[in-house]
Amino acid sequence: MSALPDWSISLHSPRTTARRRRADLFNQKVEGTAWKSKPSWYIVANNDRTVQPELQRFVAKRMGATIYEIDSSHVPMLSNPGHVIDVIRTAANAVQRSR
Repeated sequence: MSALPDWSISLHSPRTTARRRRADLFNQKVEGTAWKSKPSWYIVANNDRTVQPELQRFVAKRMGATIYEIDSSHVPMLSNPGHVIDVIRTAANAVQRSR
């Protein structure tokens, strides 16, 4: 059972969102990592069956992020947009205050 409405599921199915991937995507060197020097926020989706919540927490903690948790599937921006926008606003306000 999905937390998303049926019309949304069809819009975001792998058939409609699949893109051709570059063969060397995971072998590319990246200069600098923003999460090491900039404040970060992370929403852990507790009901995610794509990326385990434990892994999400590990990554968020590693990057020093301010962590929010929600009982959501893999796409909280679709199933809980209000919560996601609240986190974005909190992050934006925190960055603005720090300038």
